[in-house]
Amino acid sequence: MVRCLAARVQNYLRYLAVFAALLMLQASSHAVAETKTALRLTTLEWPPHIFADGSGPVADAVREIFSRKGLAVTIEVHPWHRAVALAAENKAYAGVFPEYYSPRADAEADGHRCLFSRPFGKSPIGLAELSSNPVIWDKIGDLADLRIGTVRGYKNEDMFDLLVATGRIHAVETTSDEQNLRNLLQGKIAAAVIDLQVFEHLIATTQDLKDAAGKLQFNSRLLAIPDFHVCFQNSPQGRRAREAFEEGL
Repeated sequence: MVRCLAARVQNYLRYLAVFAALLMLQASSHAVAETKTALRLTTLEWPPHIFADGSGPVADAVREIFSRKGLAVTIEVHPWHRAVALAAENKAYAGVFPEYYSPRADAEADGHRCLFSRPFGKSPIGLAELSSNPVIWDKIGDLADLRIGTVRGYKNEDMFDLLVATGRIHAVETTSDEQNLRNLLQGKIAAAVIDLQVFEHLIATTQDLKDAAGKLQFNSRLLAIPDFHVCFQNSPQGRRAREAFEEGL
């Protein structure tokens, strides 16, 4: 009887050991999964760079860079203002992209909002204009007194933004590049600041703009060719994420 009870106890202890091992394995698997999905980034819908479902070459580049360090990322698409605010204020997010460099946002320069990564792409920006009424300019100061469409929350070129801030360039803000181009067709503005690839995509795929594509053109002179950066949250988590991203570049 005693031997039988001892055998039962030993079997029970073996069962507990196996069960505990399984629990530890499951916990470990969950921890790995959480690590791989821990990095949450925000962005905007900005085709052809980034589409509404978070696909697109710019988003894919960010995923690829992190994957080289064995990290997965969850990319959430929001209106730009919300994307920036979430990345800056909500500890659940590691950063926001794609951003042009700005010392006013750079926590390691004159700002406090975020930590900029090294560049991972470029964005040629210039002026969309009417084919029948092109904008003639040599330096940005020549654009003074013109009504030029911009997108709310977007950074453009430094001198351009300064002239807008001081009122020398009359910026007409909208919430999207599409609306800027529609305003241009309606004669509400003389030109619109836009990324070249975005301009080409919109007039090729958005029906009303496609129908009027012959009336629009991209000015032959660029405003700038800024780099794309990830703007990581100004926090220990953000610093670790930036370190991993830059090691993967």
